Amino acid sequence: MKCICRCFLLISTLFVMSPVAFSDEVLVVGDASAGKATFDHLCLYCHTNDEDRTIGPSLEGIGERRSVAWLNAWLKNPDDMIKKDEDAKDVRDNSKYNMAMPTLPIMQDDVKRADVIAYLLTSF
Repeated sequence: MKCICRCFLLISTLFVMSPVAFSDEVLVVGDASAGKATFDHLCLYCHTNDEDRTIGPSLEGIGERRSVAWLNAWLKNPDDMIKKDEDAKDVRDNSKYNMAMPTLPIMQDDVKRADVIAYLLTSF
């Protein structure tokens, strides 16, 4: 019994300390407060939870509409996603101002991207 508890404790500790964990294709574990800072600095200009006040689509309910793996791939490289994913093509084709999301250099950082996804999933 002690061995099982120790194994569980070890696995739990590794999961909590790891900035990127894998499950359901890619499950990104990030810091939502750090993600909010990045979002407010870069994303808030185009995205909110109010469809009428944005250039890009509203992010309300984004965690229900998109998987973590999809968000991860989209934020890393929107152009690549548009080439191979029908949902990504629809996002581009239904853009209010006929604009596509740019590939942002900061989203190439796995930890920053994980933080933004954590913020999106907890706030929208």
